[in-house]
Amino acid sequence: MPKRSAEEKIKYYNSKIRKLERKKRHRTRSQSSSESDKNSDNERQIVDPLPSTSQHASGTTLEEVPEDLLPDEVSPEVIAMPVPELDPQLLEALGDPTDDTPIYGPDIHTSLAQRWLPILKKGIQAEAKTKLLKEYTIPDNCKLLKAPTLNAEISAAVTDLVRNRDKKLQAKQDQLGLGIAAINKAMSLLLTCDDKVQVTKMLSDGCRLLTDLHFNETQVRTKLVTPGLDKAFLSLIQDQDRDETLFGNKLPEKIRASKAIEKQGLQIKKVTNPKSSSSTVTRFQNQGNWSVPPRYPPSKRGGAHIHIQNDGTTTLPPATTGAATDAPETIIGEGEFEQACPCEAVTQDTSAAQTVYPGCSSVIRKAFESRGTPISALDLVMASLSKNTLMQYNGTYKLWWQFSQIHNYDPYICTVSNVMLFLTEQFKKGAAYGTLNCHRSALSLLLGNVTCDEQIKRLLKGAYKLRPAMPKYSYTWDPQLVLNFVAKWVPNRELSIEQLSKKIVILLALCTAHRVQTLASIKLEDIVINCSGVKIGISSPIKTSAAGREQPVLVLPYFSENKAICPATVIEDYIFCTKDIRPFNKNNLLITYKRPHRCATAQTISRWIKQVLELSGIDVSMFSAHSTRHAATSAARASGLSLDTIRKAAGWTNRSQTFAKFYHRPMLVTEDFASSVLMPNM
Repeated sequence: MPKRSAEEKIKYYNSKIRKLERKKRHRTRSQSSSESDKNSDNERQIVDPLPSTSQHASGTTLEEVPEDLLPDEVSPEVIAMPVPELDPQLLEALGDPTDDTPIYGPDIHTSLAQRWLPILKKGIQAEAKTKLLKEYTIPDNCKLLKAPTLNAEISAAVTDLVRNRDKKLQAKQDQLGLGIAAINKAMSLLLTCDDKVQVTKMLSDGCRLLTDLHFNETQVRTKLVTPGLDKAFLSLIQDQDRDETLFGNKLPEKIRASKAIEKQGLQIKKVTNPKSSSSTVTRFQNQGNWSVPPRYPPSKRGGAHIHIQNDGTTTLPPATTGAATDAPETIIGEGEFEQACPCEAVTQDTSAAQTVYPGCSSVIRKAFESRGTPISALDLVMASLSKNTLMQYNGTYKLWWQFSQIHNYDPYICTVSNVMLFLTEQFKKGAAYGTLNCHRSALSLLLGNVTCDEQIKRLLKGAYKLRPAMPKYSYTWDPQLVLNFVAKWVPNRELSIEQLSKKIVILLALCTAHRVQTLASIKLEDIVINCSGVKIGISSPIKTSAAGREQPVLVLPYFSENKAICPATVIEDYIFCTKDIRPFNKNNLLITYKRPHRCATAQTISRWIKQVLELSGIDVSMFSAHSTRHAATSAARASGLSLDTIRKAAGWTNRSQTFAKFYHRPMLVTEDFASSVLMPNM
């Protein structure tokens, strides 16, 4: 027989060692079983002569193999020499060993374990589960085992997400209830038979645990539903006990009672007196966060004045007719109002100035309707106003409505002096010329040509001289700082969606000099990619859109000098990386990088741009996301680009002076100038 090579010897010894280890593990298992004492003795005879069993037919033993031919993980010393026992004192000094393994109880019957383990791994099949749930019903004398249904009033107030989550919890709770019912059915059978005290106790303990879990699930459902409710409503359901519904069947009655109490606390009934109608009662009541002065000036006709205090009581001052008196004021409650003022009549003006502010759109509709606009044409008139314009005018109309209530004016019919008084009050409160001009523009939509009066123009001119409007930026930042930073984000297709989204928006903002509103309006079907670059047409209306004016077209050629900041390449890579996560039936280019993926709004894009500016070292406490428009156009002008090209690229008209007045700014002066002055001449 030829002599083995070194590798064959190593394989042979490894095979022998594995066989010995398997025999040793088998012996350990055999010793732990009470039914295999004889087998353990036989195996001990096989395993004990460990050194001698590794001898081969050729006469080579394990001890004779050179140590360099043995595998690294096995050594002769480990196999041959037993581990010595430590001294008991040393073991005591080391402390008790820590066992992280879980502690299990005695084994259950093998037949039971064979049925539960597959269910614990894969669950019950749908058909078998449905059949099992139909086999048991909730006992008639323990109806609360059935999961309570969500109240219809609460279901209408919460979102679909909360309702769907509650349905899942309700199904789980119903299953627990049926499980408890099945155990109780077994207990009922045991109670009618012979004495089975121990079995009854075990079943009873199981029912207790399941019932407690049932209660906990009810508490969890309550905590998941209540965050979507009004805080003022939580006091009604805070300590309510459940029945068939989650918050009790008496919830509708409590809601109605609460609203009735609230209504009674905010209103005071009219009191009429047929004997006397000359005197009136002027009533003030501050509701919510209302902090403006009273709507009506105090009466000088001798009528009593009743003041509603914060605690709900009413103050009735002494009569002021005739000579002055030092009599104290009388405090009366709401229920005592009619008895305390039997001779006073409460009057209420129903004119437009005394109504609650109806909202921006309603105010504008009412104004056009009062000027003779047909009702059928109001929708077309309102369509001429953009959403942002309505949001901006809404603040003016709120202030104008409060001003009209204080001075008892009709907000739809006012004189020039009324408008001048309103603008003067706003100026005294700190409003600048730009804010006053915005107020004038909003009121012109409401009042017509009144705001175009020469006196109002003179007032605005005076406000400009006393509080001139300064440009937002006296200088701008260098776009190269940001471009050098995002050039490090390569390659594009290996970036995260978040990083790639922020890179594309900052490049689009700088290379097009357009507003974020324009970037948010880019559609995939409007993007044309060819060999020279990318052309993007803007089909949606934007701020500069008007009748007879062309929509902007964004032209982005391939920038071969530095492909890391090439906007055309980034657009191609962005479309490729986001093709699998785009929302259905949404064609916007820019989408959010967090689930659920939606179309990115102008506010989201602004936040992304500002985050990139901050990472690039730009002072975001001074510069906003819109400053990219200043930086891009100023850098283009500094490089020698003509004004006509800048106006056309940024969306300004040929005669527009916007760039020269507001956007053309010098770059931020660095410390290079001071250093050159301080540098000694060589």
